Amino acid sequence: MRPANVADIGCGTAVLALAAAAVLPEARMIASDIDRVAVDVAEANVAINDLEGRVACSGGGRLCPSRHRRSGARLIWSLPIS
Repeated sequence: MRPANVADIGCGTAVLALAAAAVLPEARMIASDIDRVAVDVAEANVAINDLEGRVACSGGGRLCPSRHRRSGARLIWSLPIS
């Protein structure tokens, strides 16, 4: 079974969401982060890779785990580095 929705929570630059989009061309991605600058970079990366409409970015005050649960995502990544 291949997931139809993927959530990349704590996405940073959205590199994992972009990679998932390459491997799962039929899936839609949600990439979110609490850092607004990271979300801005993620949105730029989505545009550069021509993935608008497949990878949605959100962040800042809009980061809400329940939103990702409602998306039906079956595969969730989080790769915090400190």
